[in-house]
Amino acid sequence: MLTAHEGSAGFAADVMAPMAGKPGLCIATLGPGATNLTTGVGCAYLDRSPLIAIT
Repeated sequence: MLTAHEGSAGFAADVMAPMAGKPGLCIATLGPGATNLTTGVGCAYLDRSPLIAIT
């Protein structure tokens, strides 16, 4: 899934992980992109969803 914002990518990967039965994957650029990704990664951590975040 292609998103316009890194935060949306993190949340989408968090939701897709339980639905697909595989770890979710999200990719962001360095700097502000990685900072924006942390919100989705934190949400996945609290939901205990498997997530792979690449910056």
